[in-house]
Amino acid sequence: MKLKDILLNIDFKGYKHYKILEKKEFYFKDFSIFFSHIQSDPYAPPSAAIIKVKSHNIPLQLRDSFDKRVALIDYLHREFFRNINDKNIIVPKPLQKVLYRSIGFFDNDDTLVFKINIQLPAKGRRILANEAIKIILNNLPKIVQNSLFYDSLDKDKLNKHIELYLDQQFIRDFLKKNNALVFIANGSILPRESGISDKPLKNAIKFISPSSIEVEIKLPSGNIIRGALIKEGVNIITGGGFHGKTTLLEAIEAGIYNHIKGDGREFVITRDDAVKIRAEDGRYVADLDISPFIRNLPYGKDTKRFYTLDSSGSTSQAANIIEALEAGSRFILIDEDTSATNFMVKDEIISNFITHDIEPIIPFLYRVREIYEKYKISSIIITGGVGEYLKVADRVFLMREYKMEDITIKVKDFFKTKNSNIKNYNYEDFYIISPRRLKENVINPYKGKKIKIKSKDKTTIIFGNYSIDTSKIETIISSNQLKTIGEIVYLSYKKYGKKYNIVDMVEKFLEDIKINNFENLLVKDSPSYILPRKYEIIFALHRLRSVRYKI
Repeated sequence: MKLKDILLNIDFKGYKHYKILEKKEFYFKDFSIFFSHIQSDPYAPPSAAIIKVKSHNIPLQLRDSFDKRVALIDYLHREFFRNINDKNIIVPKPLQKVLYRSIGFFDNDDTLVFKINIQLPAKGRRILANEAIKIILNNLPKIVQNSLFYDSLDKDKLNKHIELYLDQQFIRDFLKKNNALVFIANGSILPRESGISDKPLKNAIKFISPSSIEVEIKLPSGNIIRGALIKEGVNIITGGGFHGKTTLLEAIEAGIYNHIKGDGREFVITRDDAVKIRAEDGRYVADLDISPFIRNLPYGKDTKRFYTLDSSGSTSQAANIIEALEAGSRFILIDEDTSATNFMVKDEIISNFITHDIEPIIPFLYRVREIYEKYKISSIIITGGVGEYLKVADRVFLMREYKMEDITIKVKDFFKTKNSNIKNYNYEDFYIISPRRLKENVINPYKGKKIKIKSKDKTTIIFGNYSIDTSKIETIISSNQLKTIGEIVYLSYKKYGKKYNIVDMVEKFLEDIKINNFENLLVKDSPSYILPRKYEIIFALHRLRSVRYKI
């Protein structure tokens, strides 16, 4: 029976009769639609449908690599969203960033598979067949035709979208090959429109590189781009208040993701192991060796297997660094405004009263050079009030009215006439802990008999009977990405947790996602999953208050 006839046959019947569509595929002239899930009532989450397009005619050269496919699907997603003229047809809103999503892929038969949600119409709890016909048989085919067929696309815009993504990926490789951390192109617009908008600020001062660190890069597109290249080492960014220090750091932090044309930060490219570190009062910390930074706590509290339900600013910041390095990061970002002061530095005056023998904290100041020289752990540190960090820096940059100046030589000349040595207290050598293994039965997303994993804004994962506070993991960019993280925490543990440490466990599951196009997650037909990095997953895992580790 044809789809139209089925719908007319259930007109104004109870909503449950829509279930007749479930697990059925219906064929249009140039594509098909498979209803993988039908909502139980008008107020339930919308139904899930999978569009399959065989004759899309998208050339193979636009999708013959993983990076090209990510950019291509992102473009199709944006086109589909732009063409939607019916509130009942739903896909996630695209962001300023180009992301690997579950919304689409090419299967083994070269068919374009594209996932959407449809809110099936009703009056009360009665089916409105004519409205459903309008949505599915009239409006949807037009959107599909205008969005998923190559002949309907703006080929120049599509090619440039993919080209930009490949250029951005090229710069990421350039960073690794040239022992660099960040590239910031001249002309970039770093400030955002507002605290709640990710769009570029109009009439903002454009970024110009200091000549001392300016490089020229020839891109695969043939374009030549110039900008600042910040190399590995200890990099300090200083300047007066409101002169752009934090804006620069936020742009660098966002540079772990590629951005669309017009974002202003298309060519702010950051090495993909960058992690933002901050204090996090009240953080749960379990079975972690924080002794490279914290030792000799009162009452003999063990810092080699530190456990607390309510960490302080200093212990949480120490834990965040240790866990970042455990996960494999060798590049940390720190802003003094979100740091624990006593973790960052202890000045000479206070040291006369809080002496070394009674101070449990080894300030980051005394470790930052050691960890670079011993382990090549680089840093970019924002400071406007702690001059001691200038002593240990490889490079120092000054932000003045949103303009970046290289004052490294000036700083080094200044300290030639001063006592610029950092005191050596003969601390034990810094070391990186080996990735830990989870104990058994410590990750349980069940609430009653059902799995409950959902996101609340970008700040919380509801995980069974627990809430995971992710508000201080600043590189999580959407609630959809957050829900993906929650599911990976559970499923990676379920599949690999008994055999592997937490890093291998997560890395292996991320590879599975790429092989299975996200269909190894809990909702195979969801268009909303967004791939996170391993760091965001592991950091969320650490904040789950049921988690304990084998030591």
